[in-house]
Amino acid sequence: MPQSGTLPNLTGAFVDEGRLELITILGAGAHGKVYKARDTTASSPSFYAVKCLRRPKSNTDKDVIYARYQKREWSLHLRVSAHPNIVTVHRHFADSEHNFLVFDLSLGGDLHQAIVDGIYQGQTKLIKRTFTCIVDGVRFCHDRGVYHRDLKPENILVDLASGSVRIADFGLATTSKVSRGVGCGSSSYMAPESLACMSSSYRPQDNDVWALNIILINLISKMTPWHSACQCTADYRWNNFLTDFDFFRMFFPISVPLNDLLRRSFCVDPGQRPALMQLRHEVVAMPALYMS
Repeated sequence: MPQSGTLPNLTGAFVDEGRLELITILGAGAHGKVYKARDTTASSPSFYAVKCLRRPKSNTDKDVIYARYQKREWSLHLRVSAHPNIVTVHRHFADSEHNFLVFDLSLGGDLHQAIVDGIYQGQTKLIKRTFTCIVDGVRFCHDRGVYHRDLKPENILVDLASGSVRIADFGLATTSKVSRGVGCGSSSYMAPESLACMSSSYRPQDNDVWALNIILINLISKMTPWHSACQCTADYRWNNFLTDFDFFRMFFPISVPLNDLLRRSFCVDPGQRPALMQLRHEVVAMPALYMS
């Protein structure tokens, strides 16, 4: 797929037959750019986030696959859009060179930056509230047969002023209950069975729940426990976790009950891990996330 760096900078351009003015770039991912856009038809100032992607036009295998990815992102995001913990998608349109997706604008930034800024450090109530919002969004997706496959703080938008927490970027989402697209996602957030070196197929539903546990560690510690949950990468932290029951408490200031939950959640056998709503229940009911 084309990289976002190959797309032109459309800042200042009017798109959607002049209804939207692209004001500034909010971010750039692997395959697209996201702009803050002004609604020129609104009587009062109104803004959106607009994702710009190259429009595939040839019949080459590469473009056919790319077109399929774009259609899937739009259709699956639309399917789950009507939930307060998922970014609302409004419409899509195209010009001769690009496809565009129009979303609600969130100026609060993403969860990754909030974590880096130390917003959640030691804030148990805020951590629990944020985490349960993410879980509720994921549950809504799963109930509708949509599996995100790329859950990570960069793909979660937060607004601390309003308390809004919303899942974004469904570019890797799938409806397949069993996925053969191993190696799909960000390695630090992927379950062992979803890594190309470990398996030929996996359940995306399980992978989403695994990623949620990594995000919980991010919220508590500002750190990620390992680069890859794969023994073949010689990731010493993952390998240490497999042999040391108290691994997490050596690196992170977590309580004994949370250590126990994480041990079970990161079991190599996906059938032995707590399910999504069990995870939510245990986190909410836990009296302390940090060690006392």
